[in-house]
Amino acid sequence: MTDVAQFRITLSANRESVTLEMVLNDEIKAYGILTDAEQVDKFIAIFGAVREQMNDKIPESLDPAPRLRVTHYPNWWLFDPTDKGQILALRHPQFGWLGFLFSQDKAKEIAEWLMKFYIPTK
Repeated sequence: MTDVAQFRITLSANRESVTLEMVLNDEIKAYGILTDAEQVDKFIAIFGAVREQMNDKIPESLDPAPRLRVTHYPNWWLFDPTDKGQILALRHPQFGWLGFLFSQDKAKEIAEWLMKFYIPTK
């Protein structure tokens, strides 16, 4: 049986770069350094693009008892509606700004659902 390399990811002491190491039998065989947040973002984007192509797809819907990693009170931004729909951007602390395009009908459905919980202030 062939040994399988493990990967280690470490943040530098000054929190400005990330080191990626390929380790085999407790020996570093190769390493790379991502020198800034932009390089880390590009690395994450590559992993995301590959993940999207895998046979084991992310489910289209949530099961009845989902376990979600929740971002509390994210910053958000709405863009002016386009002919294709409404764009909502949400800021995720790990993955940056994520954009979502909703059809006008879906955006209206979401707005109506949220309004059910609106409590006017005095």
